[in-house]
Amino acid sequence: MLARCLLSTESAEEVRIFYSYSREDSGFRSLIDDMLGRFKWDVDVRTWYDSYIPAGNEWEKEIFRNIDAADIILLFVTKHFVSSSYCQGVEVPRALARHERGEATVIPVLIEHTDQLNPMLKKLQFLPRNGRPINAWGDRDEAIHSVVQGIVDVIVSARLNPAGRCRWQVRLGSD
Repeated sequence: MLARCLLSTESAEEVRIFYSYSREDSGFRSLIDDMLGRFKWDVDVRTWYDSYIPAGNEWEKEIFRNIDAADIILLFVTKHFVSSSYCQGVEVPRALARHERGEATVIPVLIEHTDQLNPMLKKLQFLPRNGRPINAWGDRDEAIHSVVQGIVDVIVSARLNPAGRCRWQVRLGSD
């Protein structure tokens, strides 16, 4: 698997990605994290989620610190996510506040259809780009590829200066 800048000789600084998800949906988070982790990046991409909290640390302080340090915040939108009082009452408002101030990019990833979306999320562009939830795609790998390509596109557009911008390509499996 490869995500490489095809034209640039310079790389951007570190890019931090925070995953906001319901524990019941950790399989989707794991899938995206695994795929992003297998890339040979030309930029330093670091992902973070709550399983990285060391024993004995105050978990909420760690979550706040990492939301506040993230460049990209992925919201894994499922029925569990929208019914989680912590996700909806703490993580989403903090993420959206950073997005509104231009400090981070919030990307909702639509895993399954739900009617209970936070109204503030409805104004953001979701991944996959066609607005169809991942679990509604006939080919789940194609849906995941669409999400990963969207994340790569955001990393490129947000982190590389215009003079150093290049064309990126994602190759999965036998591509």
